[in-house]
Amino acid sequence: MGRHGSAAPLALAEINATAELARIKREWRDRFGKFPLEVDNLLLLTEIKLSAARAGISRVEVREGKLMLSRRGDFILVGGKFPRLSFGRLDLNLAEILQLIKQL
Repeated sequence: MGRHGSAAPLALAEINATAELARIKREWRDRFGKFPLEVDNLLLLTEIKLSAARAGISRVEVREGKLMLSRRGDFILVGGKFPRLSFGRLDLNLAEILQLIKQL
């Protein structure tokens, strides 16, 4: 993303709607082409943030391969326990976290 990349995290931090994220993704893809994995991960993190906020989730944390979500100070358990992430790769874990949050 070259010399313009330094403004990217700031732009993502200010996004508060999925439509805005989609617009920025389109603009960046038109301008810079295919994203490196790090940019895809940053975009996924932003989408996780937006989805968590929509679901009323105030905290998203991963510890020892387990997804720990909290809402109003209480942990959210699935089947009485924290969901275990299936993958050892960050990009795959981020996608899985997003799917789990969207299911809530």
